[in-house]
Amino acid sequence: MSQILLFGTYIQPPYHPLKGVDALLTSLLADLGTVCPTDNPEDLLKLPGGSCPLLISYLDQFDHAIPEACADAVLRFVQEGGSLLALHNGISLSLDQGLLRVLGGRFSHHPTQEPIDFFPEEDTFLSGIPAFTISEEPYQFDHLASDNRPLLHYTYRGETYLAGWERTEGRGRIIYLCPGHTIDTFNMESYKQMIRRSVQELLKQKAG
Repeated sequence: MSQILLFGTYIQPPYHPLKGVDALLTSLLADLGTVCPTDNPEDLLKLPGGSCPLLISYLDQFDHAIPEACADAVLRFVQEGGSLLALHNGISLSLDQGLLRVLGGRFSHHPTQEPIDFFPEEDTFLSGIPAFTISEEPYQFDHLASDNRPLLHYTYRGETYLAGWERTEGRGRIIYLCPGHTIDTFNMESYKQMIRRSVQELLKQKAG
């Protein structure tokens, strides 16, 4: 069974602790792979050339980039065919310029948290998953890459915004999903389906 490296923040996370999310993802993905949670960036150094096909980022670190050697390891991992799934704050990896290119966008700000509606894009692997409404941080982004392929949108106060996309970098594949501010979102059935389908797609990419 595949190993899945889950990278996040256990000690004094500013907003989004890995604790709780780690147990939920371990259970949700148990039949797809063995989830290995860590908050140690040095574990990223083992990704290139290793046996782990998938990195999931739930890193909560918006004030500084991860160490350059660790960012370079993630970049090489993806370019050589590894897969990356970033959830909500996990896009904070993009504070590194190389990983900004990999992720295809960077968090810029979010308006007031309130109930918002999420809609999976039709004609993608998320097609058929029901839309859902939950109190979330309506993340907005800058430096969006022109070759991002939309997967998810949300509506906020009458406007529609991009909330998820997929892209490739080298031989690797990347998926970003915006929801995930609290454990309540991870407990939504529709979001569970989105995460599972994303992981299945990314593992299939590596296998292929």
